[in-house]
Amino acid sequence: MDAKTEDSEAVLPLPEVTWLTLLEHQERQQVERTALADVWEDHDLVFPSERGTPIEPTNLSRSFARLRQTAGLPGVRLHDLRHTVVSLP
Repeated sequence: MDAKTEDSEAVLPLPEVTWLTLLEHQERQQVERTALADVWEDHDLVFPSERGTPIEPTNLSRSFARLRQTAGLPGVRLHDLRHTVVSLP
């Protein structure tokens, strides 16, 4: 996917722990795909729904709110994390 403008394009550092976590996620997802082969719809997504389809925004927000509360974080929206990542040194 192309960025809106050339100024919007940036390479962000990916910590090793993040890279390793994504690789583990990919392996788990492959197991899920195999187990759900009859209903899996492959959209080539990193974080799909349980059937491989795009996650509904409302469901994603609800899931994030539960995780946020469990972690004891203040009222941070999922979208706010985007801005945090790009502002980190």
